[in-house]
Amino acid sequence: MAELGRRGAATEPKAQPQNGAARQPGEALPSLPMVLCWVAVYYFASSMGSIGNKIVVHDMQLSPALLTLVQSVVSLALDAAAILALSPAATAGPGQRDAFLVTGKTVACGRAVSMVEDGAGLLSTVKSLVPVAMCVLLGRLTTFMSYQTASVSLAHAAKSLEPVINVVISASVFWEFQPLLVNLSLIPVVSGVFMASFGEASYTHYGFFLATLSAAFRVLEKIIIKRVMAGRAMGFFQLHFLVGLVSTAAVVSLSALSVLVSGGDAFVEGPLVSFEDAAAMAMPVLACACIVHVSSLTCYVVLTMMSHLSFTITNTMKRLSTMAASIAFFGSSATAFNVAGMLLAVTGVLGYNMARAKTRQRAGAAGDSAGDKAAAERQHPDELGLRHEDLSDTDAERAALDETFEGDLARTLSSA
Repeated sequence: MAELGRRGAATEPKAQPQNGAARQPGEALPSLPMVLCWVAVYYFASSMGSIGNKIVVHDMQLSPALLTLVQSVVSLALDAAAILALSPAATAGPGQRDAFLVTGKTVACGRAVSMVEDGAGLLSTVKSLVPVAMCVLLGRLTTFMSYQTASVSLAHAAKSLEPVINVVISASVFWEFQPLLVNLSLIPVVSGVFMASFGEASYTHYGFFLATLSAAFRVLEKIIIKRVMAGRAMGFFQLHFLVGLVSTAAVVSLSALSVLVSGGDAFVEGPLVSFEDAAAMAMPVLACACIVHVSSLTCYVVLTMMSHLSFTITNTMKRLSTMAASIAFFGSSATAFNVAGMLLAVTGVLGYNMARAKTRQRAGAAGDSAGDKAAAERQHPDELGLRHEDLSDTDAERAALDETFEGDLARTLSSA
């Protein structure tokens, strides 16, 4: 009977994270030209977004606070428009999926009252997303502040320290320690960042610190979202909208406080501009905000088309493309030694993720062995005095996929 139960369980389709590694049976894989097209748009939008942000805060001297406010409001408006546009066909029937679901569950992508899952209250859902939203907000703000004093390429090199920060926070706060292989993979990351920073013309302690602080907020965002999304099913635009809503409310409150304290001078770093100059600045700032939103959207689309490892490689190459584009655009005076350090740091990030993936595979294999042992014990239920339900041998693997997907999902919430 236990053997029959195991066979029956194996034939049932299981809800999986919505990425390339866990597609539903019978679902067609995206064509290679389509994937390459989306990746190209993702790379272009990410590079142009970073370059545009640098121009706005450094050359136009718009304050990081005001740029953060504008991008939050624009993103919120675009998300609301997308939700309203998708709402008529939001509730998928049996066997169908919404293209923008965070998990494999079917959830309406409708208006505010239906933007939560399993009958949870809207207020409680928003409260649970406050820590995520604050990490997104502070990460974006510190990135813009770093662009005021450091080059885009140096800022992205410093943000490559995310794996190091992740290991430190996990060990010091959550008492979660990584295997030796993962820790060794951090050596090229640290070495590469040191090489990228040594003698770089735009290097300042302040700019480097802010870029590193931005990386820390991104790490916290990933850690928190894994816990917030546990057991939830929420559409991409729903999650993006609610996080943007909380972020916008926070930055509006901080902006109002700034106006009361400084009279609004904190919004413009340089001399106060005329109305004509402000109008001329509006279009580039709005265009930059739209490009950043497109970068976030295409990041999620690419995530749904690939396995975790493929997405990790793609995202690593995206950082390289952003560095290369910024050096070419701004004519950076980075030396060959600095460029080699950037390449080493980003390659080290890829090695770190591959080491993590290998660790997860080992954990999944150990979970499968434990499942086989438990199934063997269930062949004699009378000895235990209990009747056990059959458990899937892939529970450990599916849990690892869930955690991985939610970690990747955090990348889509902010693309600064």
